[in-house]
Amino acid sequence: FRALKYHSPAAKLDWRAIAELHKFDPAVIDDPEGTVPITTWLDVFEHVAQELGSDAIMFDIFNKMDVGAFSIFDYLFICAPTLRDACKAWKRFMPMRTNAYGLHYHEDEHYGILEWPILEGRGIWCQSMYARIGWAARRFEIVLETDHPPIAIELATPAPKDPSDFLERYGRKVRFNRLRNCISIPAYLLSKRLPQNEDNLYAIIQTSAFREL
Repeated sequence: FRALKYHSPAAKLDWRAIAELHKFDPAVIDDPEGTVPITTWLDVFEHVAQELGSDAIMFDIFNKMDVGAFSIFDYLFICAPTLRDACKAWKRFMPMRTNAYGLHYHEDEHYGILEWPILEGRGIWCQSMYARIGWAARRFEIVLETDHPPIAIELATPAPKDPSDFLERYGRKVRFNRLRNCISIPAYLLSKRLPQNEDNLYAIIQTSAFREL
């Protein structure tokens, strides 16, 4: 919520009214240890997208967020030794972000696959998933130093009706109405040394992450 609240165009919305409507304390947004139920979290993302008049806008809002918007969780990925280490760090430390779902990572002969679970029975989750994909794709763009990383995205949601800069740029790399929510990374990239890695710095980042976990 904090990342969404302070980034345009969602920053212009009345977040106190949103909190009242969805029955959560607005103070939790700026509390580093604030929490809300997962159903509230999902509902607010749907509400904000509706208020902004676009069912694809979450892709763009979160894809434009700079490193640091998600604090230590960003740096666990950006500063990892390799892409494989980066994906494994997200899986390992996901509980510091939420206890409502896990993030999965596995490899086959051709790909490393980072997969988010389908959150059945908790409400509509399309917009929150679009946000997570937009945010994660931006981190791949940064470490691979390109706006067109060679990743493939699958989403177990219908395609949005509205246009999106993110979807236009990624084109056929994004597939909707699939059986899972995931980003697939070609196997040849998994051992790639990441440009912002420095072993001593990453040890400090991991220590901080373990403390927060």
